[in-house]
Amino acid sequence: METLQELVSILTDLGDKGVLICADLNAHSRIWGYANKDTRGAQVEDFLLAQQLYLLNETNSSSTFEHFDRKGRSDLSFIKGTDFANSCTWEVL
Repeated sequence: METLQELVSILTDLGDKGVLICADLNAHSRIWGYANKDTRGAQVEDFLLAQQLYLLNETNSSSTFEHFDRKGRSDLSFIKGTDFANSCTWEVL
């Protein structure tokens, strides 16, 4: 996924700085509340692990996307830096 490759480049340039990333990645994973995992979801999971990022979304949160009869959780927020992670809270408004 080209977006993830661009994010890797940005994170590399930023080094050890704390970073907050919010993105609509259209990726399904059980980790952020979908009933299934798709190819994009697997890629995002691998990206989060490889970059040592902390996902702020919670599995049991409300949908971040609703359109007619469809709902989803494609909007993801993740951060770099454990100090930053300990000071963040996340919720769908």
